[in-house]
Amino acid sequence: MDVSLSGILSYIETTAEEKLKHNECTPADLCYSLQEMMRTICSGRDGKLFATDDRCCIDNGTMIAYAGLLGFVKGIETPIQESTFTQWFRTDEVHAVWLVNEDSVLRDKNVAIN
Repeated sequence: MDVSLSGILSYIETTAEEKLKHNECTPADLCYSLQEMMRTICSGRDGKLFATDDRCCIDNGTMIAYAGLLGFVKGIETPIQESTFTQWFRTDEVHAVWLVNEDSVLRDKNVAIN
């Protein structure tokens, strides 16, 4: 599953200060709830939730590297001379060839690919 959970984090960041100020919860409550929410989302899609070392969480470095690895395993290579970056490129816009099953059908959307 390729997904960005940044909307959940943005919501927590915008509401946490107010909830903490009014003693509606503790920081530990927020962290635990966020972990359970993400675990529920993942398990409902046959996925797994993993924690990553903070050094790997800057600018989605781990997610970018893993997407690159999955593409490489499927035979996608980009010569360094042709490599570029787009700062605001959305990961959900990537053509994820590793999600294509034997019948060339996208698992999560059931859309045939030519």
